[in-house]
Amino acid sequence: MELSTGIYESLIYEALKKKLDALNKSQYAVNTLSIDSAEVPRLLTNYISKILSRLLTDDKLFEGLEERIAFINKILHFIEGEWSCDTADDLLVVQNYLLSGIISRAGKNEQQIKAYNLLRPKSGFTVSNLFTGSNHDLSLQSEINLDIQSADEIYWIVAFIKFSGVRIFKDALSHFLERPDARMHIITTSYMAASEPKALQFLKELSPEKVDIRVTYDTTLDRLHAKSYIFLRNSGLHTAYIGSSNLTKSAMTGLEWNIRVTSQENPQIIKAALATFDTYWNRPDFEPYDEERFRRAIYAEQHKNDSEHPTVLARYMIRPEQKEILDKLSVAREVHHSFRNLVVAATGTGKTVIAAFDYKRFHDAHPDHHNLLFIVHRKEILEQSIRTFRSVLNDPTFGELWVGEYQPSATGNLNHLFISIQTFNSNRELFTRMRHDFYDYILVDEAHHSTANSYRILFQQFNPSVLLGLTATPERADGQSLLPDFDNRIAAEIRLPEAINRMLLCPFQYFCIGDDTANLLNVRWTAAGYDESELAAKLNTRNRLNLITATIPKYLADEMNCRALCFCINIEHARTTAEGLREAGYRADTLTGQDSEERRRRVLERFETGKINYLCVVDILNEGVDIPEIDTVLFLRPTKSLTIFLQQLGRGLRLAPDKDCLTVLDFVLQAHHNYSFESRLRPLLCPSDKSIASQIKEGFPMLPRGCAITMDKIAQKYILDNIRSAIFNQRRIVNEMQLFQTNTGRELTLSHFLEQFDLDIRQIYKNNKCWSLYMKLANQVRYEEDKYTNAYERNLSKLLHINSIGYISFIQRLIANNFMYEHAGKEAKWALMFYYALYNAPIGRMGFSTIDEGFRTFAAHPLFVEEVKEMMSWLKEHVDLATRLIGSLPNDVPLELYGCYSREEQLILFGRITAEKNFSAQSGIYKVDEKTELLWVTLNKSDRDFSPSTQYEDYAISETLFQWQSQNTASHDNAGRRYVDQAQTHQQFLLFVREQKKDAYGLTESYYCLGPVRYVSSRGDRPMTITWRMENEIPGKILEKAEKLRVG
Repeated sequence: MELSTGIYESLIYEALKKKLDALNKSQYAVNTLSIDSAEVPRLLTNYISKILSRLLTDDKLFEGLEERIAFINKILHFIEGEWSCDTADDLLVVQNYLLSGIISRAGKNEQQIKAYNLLRPKSGFTVSNLFTGSNHDLSLQSEINLDIQSADEIYWIVAFIKFSGVRIFKDALSHFLERPDARMHIITTSYMAASEPKALQFLKELSPEKVDIRVTYDTTLDRLHAKSYIFLRNSGLHTAYIGSSNLTKSAMTGLEWNIRVTSQENPQIIKAALATFDTYWNRPDFEPYDEERFRRAIYAEQHKNDSEHPTVLARYMIRPEQKEILDKLSVAREVHHSFRNLVVAATGTGKTVIAAFDYKRFHDAHPDHHNLLFIVHRKEILEQSIRTFRSVLNDPTFGELWVGEYQPSATGNLNHLFISIQTFNSNRELFTRMRHDFYDYILVDEAHHSTANSYRILFQQFNPSVLLGLTATPERADGQSLLPDFDNRIAAEIRLPEAINRMLLCPFQYFCIGDDTANLLNVRWTAAGYDESELAAKLNTRNRLNLITATIPKYLADEMNCRALCFCINIEHARTTAEGLREAGYRADTLTGQDSEERRRRVLERFETGKINYLCVVDILNEGVDIPEIDTVLFLRPTKSLTIFLQQLGRGLRLAPDKDCLTVLDFVLQAHHNYSFESRLRPLLCPSDKSIASQIKEGFPMLPRGCAITMDKIAQKYILDNIRSAIFNQRRIVNEMQLFQTNTGRELTLSHFLEQFDLDIRQIYKNNKCWSLYMKLANQVRYEEDKYTNAYERNLSKLLHINSIGYISFIQRLIANNFMYEHAGKEAKWALMFYYALYNAPIGRMGFSTIDEGFRTFAAHPLFVEEVKEMMSWLKEHVDLATRLIGSLPNDVPLELYGCYSREEQLILFGRITAEKNFSAQSGIYKVDEKTELLWVTLNKSDRDFSPSTQYEDYAISETLFQWQSQNTASHDNAGRRYVDQAQTHQQFLLFVREQKKDAYGLTESYYCLGPVRYVSSRGDRPMTITWRMENEIPGKILEKAEKLRVG
């Protein structure tokens, strides 16, 4: 073939190499990619398959079937001889027919047995096919009929099901369901009342025991648009239809496009479809079908505008990102002993639901002491909140409202009170007579108001067991901080990408516009960022205003009717900008802290009603202002504070009717090297270890759904230059350390350095470096090099993953007690773990007779001892999961649920690695004793972000179910029996999970211990695909990474 310019994904074979070598390199550039180790089997299989196909279709080489079979058998003999693989069972027998079925003769005559061959779909089972509804296509309906009758299990997931769409399959489904082992699983919705109750009841009544249906009863939930029909067969010849056809007559017979894929040709697609189905099936919002409940939901949707109709009660489900917030609150209280907690989450992201579930946990844990005071400044919030709490607690009478016309009932009490701050202060005499500990749990919603004088009496009067504050804006416009009331820390935050993916916030289209009207490289930098006066002088110019007004119509769909917030440097900049916008023909005004209450109200009203389209403000729009219709944000100044930046962006992310996205115009200037574009962009992206620079170059592959970030050439250059200049390589770290005390006035410590530059601690410990080594390179300390210091420099990074408070506290005690410890039980195991973290070698190889000798040697290097002390303090402060010992293990195995461990540490805990002997376990399983086996899972086996051939092997189906793929040799009739027979043999399997082999800093990732698992089901052989049930729920932090198929 002749080489054309364009994109390739080809292995390099000899003929291709010659053509590449012959290319004129001055005219053509040749790009290459490293081969992903996870994709090697697929790439090589596809390559040899094409060659074999080419050879086997050549009639000049082979006369008939017999010669072609002989050719294949020669290849198998060659493999057996070359690699000692037993291929005898794989040799082809010379027969000129295919096996087409194995049919039980029980209850069937010969004619019925022969008829089974007629049930084969015309498309077959090896090649995929596209159905377009044209006259020349096979009929979609007839093919699905045949797939139904030849299947052993059926999985359908469709948004809408109508009777006209299912009755045409009645005979085929009845035939299928006659078989004893037949099973049918259906997922659908009640969205828009499009599905017909008669259709679902028809399907259920075909066989109530064999047809299982799950639906969403929320008629407003529109997240499911999938249309897929999956057919599994015991023979492994699976098929699936994926496309645009709902289960309706018009969709089955109209001009809809659907592709039928086969497991022979596209196994990864079948695997992905089935895995996604399993994930949906186990989500709490898909519930078992109940005829009466479904009819009520459909009726309510159809009559929602009527004055009276049946109400479908709200049912709240905790989402993984919300569960992570709850986990962090537990850690704050159980680990850090902080009971005054602040949660930050954008308006609309479910703060009240989180609070209700947090209170439910508290209520259940304290059955005799759970008095609640819920306080906020607005009646509407109280009405909604008490409904939410009643739903979560499943108690329609829970709580009393006290606001406006609502007052506690005569038979009620004040034990669970939802009250406005105004009502609270009006009745302060009553509350001051109460005990200080009368309320066990106090919740302050819209907590940014809590610094107001009206809230002081609340904080002075009551001392609850738990104080929870909820806010979208932790930094107030008046500069007062909320944090002193909440132990000076934010306990947890909901990240922006999660909220957008959950459709709690609207997506954004973010445009970075290169701005060459000013250069900020030499603007004075202070602890708070740019010097405000110098910055204003640079940016408040006519040239820049001209750029802004010329840019607006290029990016906005309707620049004359938008609602845009323009964030400015100071009041003068806001006024100048508004004046320039008005001169350009736009309706613009300002809103600043100097405005009177009356002007503020009037301006906001005009902005809300569209009489003003551009509102120029400073920092954040006044707290308490909530205008969902804001559809445009202009960043006209760089903001150092990430919190303020996200609040400014969040002002435009509220959902509103007819608002499809937020448009963001960010005017990007050449920035000071201390300004970080990377930290500004990172929170907009889904979690990934991929660098921001590579994401920019690749077009931002990790954005939330529906979002886009676009950069013009100038903006991209400025941002990439800034990121490159901000990279903390060895030279930058050393330079910053040398100037640290001079520039900051603070003592140079590890924690101070990380905090000052907002660095990940792994930045210091990558590439076999450590803090003491950097201190030496920066001429801050001196020490003599020896084999021990070399070991510490290389190995201290092995401590970074520790998240067990017990183990951290042991290391702190060990150092404080001059390395004295209990030489038995868990302390002996922890001591050995710490020894290997220091030396990574058995005692003999290091010249020690005991590990205690190794500790004495370590104690003789006080700089490194001090470094470990500081590491442990930092790690303890940043623990974000509450771990606990696994009760089913012996006392001398201090393995903790949700603890993070390397393989080596796990084997130490189980006594397989000793002080004298170390070894490395290579496979994904390890049997530590007759009854206990460790299962090690790496979720992303690929060297890259995505591998279609391995993506769906191991993942969390839900917080209580996990799909795991065994070793390639395991099957139901050999070693795999130990999994299936677990209930009888009482074998204990412990699951350990990590996201990837190496993190973004090149450090080997450790595994989170998810604890014991119980066998649920399995399918396939060599390898087996097994579903495990977790004995303990997967924490939200890990679930987000392990739940690869979660949508919304």
